[in-house]
Amino acid sequence: MTPPPGGLGHKPTTAFPTASRLWNKAFSATFLLGAVVSIGLVTSLGIFPAVFAGIVVSGDGFGGNSGSYLDSEVVETIFAALRFSISQAAASATAAVALALVAARAIFFCPSPLGRALLWCAQIPFGLPSLVIVFAFVLVFGNQGLLNQWVAADGEPISFIYNYWGIVHAHVYFNLGFCLRQMLLGLGRIPIQHWWGGAALGLSSGVRFRNIEWPVLRPVIINLWLIVFGLCMTSFAIVLVLGGSPAFTSLEVLIYQFVKYDLNYSAAMVAAAAQFIALASITLLTSAFSDKDSRLQTNFGTGANLNLSRVFRMGRTRLFLSHFLVLIFLIWAAVPILALWIESLGNFSKVSGDFVSRSLLPSLLTSVQVALPAALLGTTMGVTLAQVAVRGSQSGWVGGLGSKGSRFSVPMWVWQFLSIGLIALSPTLLGLFWHVTLGHAGLSPYDHAFISVISVQAIMFVPLSFRMIWIPLRIKFPNWQHTYQSLGLPLGQQALFIEWTALKGVVASVFLINFSFSMGEVAAPALFGSEHFRPLSLLLLESVAAYRFEEASAVTLVLLGVVQASYFFGSRGNHRA
Repeated sequence: MTPPPGGLGHKPTTAFPTASRLWNKAFSATFLLGAVVSIGLVTSLGIFPAVFAGIVVSGDGFGGNSGSYLDSEVVETIFAALRFSISQAAASATAAVALALVAARAIFFCPSPLGRALLWCAQIPFGLPSLVIVFAFVLVFGNQGLLNQWVAADGEPISFIYNYWGIVHAHVYFNLGFCLRQMLLGLGRIPIQHWWGGAALGLSSGVRFRNIEWPVLRPVIINLWLIVFGLCMTSFAIVLVLGGSPAFTSLEVLIYQFVKYDLNYSAAMVAAAAQFIALASITLLTSAFSDKDSRLQTNFGTGANLNLSRVFRMGRTRLFLSHFLVLIFLIWAAVPILALWIESLGNFSKVSGDFVSRSLLPSLLTSVQVALPAALLGTTMGVTLAQVAVRGSQSGWVGGLGSKGSRFSVPMWVWQFLSIGLIALSPTLLGLFWHVTLGHAGLSPYDHAFISVISVQAIMFVPLSFRMIWIPLRIKFPNWQHTYQSLGLPLGQQALFIEWTALKGVVASVFLINFSFSMGEVAAPALFGSEHFRPLSLLLLESVAAYRFEEASAVTLVLLGVVQASYFFGSRGNHRA
């Protein structure tokens, strides 16, 4: 019997060629750089409380600006905005989750092509910039919109959207697709035996919901409500355009007004602190349910493809009502998007060449120059945080950075809280941080708009990037550990040859989705906008606010093309991965 090369006691060596050492070192250096940048950016926010305390106590605001002040009227304005923010966010979250539950049950129990069309159409707004959704709402529900042309053709126009319920309506429309998909995923997790058992016992719809569906959907509903509440609390473009009066001003918009127009940085910091405390409280609740809800991404399962209308022998009346309900939802979801495309395509040829050359193309170039580094940096920070979190929890490292075999490790919920907790740092709050920091350093925030907006958006992308990478990495990492131990691979080769090969599709998807979000994000560009810095989202905001719908249509068409293409390929790549 011929002994193996190197003898019986030969230690297995890596099967990877020596020529790859340079790539291994480069990847390790990139990984280390990502970790340093991530830690530096996140920990730099620790300056924020100190700056806040110094400004509020001294009252000088921004580099000694005497315009900063706090009086009873300003404090009352802040509390009014806080009450409105919490009220509209709670109403929006409740309505979105409730309608998503009704639509999901109609689709799930009575599957049809209409249901699949609704699911596809309802998810489109969530991948679009919120400002584009506002423009679509103005086209359909505005004073000169399609609905007013039909209802009030000969009389005074009816204000459908420029009020409290118009803001709630826009938030529900924006978030319904996300909630609907998560509800369907939750219903799909229910074992098929439960459905057959309920049919055999002849359970009514109410008893079936209480005993079969509710135990599975309860954590999903709570988590969805908290997430949508946080998104609506930090909503900027929808409230800014549809608010229309001080009575409908949220904290996000109020911070923007304090910084941009009043130069009252003391009041802006107090408003930012109030919003941060509210969102941090919501984050604590969200992190408590996030681990339960994370299985929705992976256990889409057993009862998902079952035609329950046959299992429970639903009558024709019940089927007709379910299909009719789905049709109503489909019309409501499709009309604004169709109107947006028709208006954009119809008005694009009417736009002057001077606007295209002097405004549209430079704004497109500015948006790309911001979106590329912001998406790359946000993706790198999310991937790094996910790597450290999974390795720390699986290998027993101290905080993910110590030596293997240590008795101490940071619990997984801590990493989840840190990633989700960045949601509490809204764009206006981060932008305010840069305004104040640069101002106290004697620098103009508008001269450093690029670096400020890039850093703000990069930090905003960390929670999504972390979540999308952490879920598949946590599932696959235990199996990879045996390969690492048998081959004796160092950290760099582990990440390069195994983890990157398996997760490069997900990472590319995260980058594309972050890129699409950056192209449409408007809060940070609005804080730093000037003649020399005007991305597409800011140009669209100015056009819609001035009722220049032809120019807004041209900007919307470009944004729709870039954002939808990036989001489509990103979602498709993530689904395949």
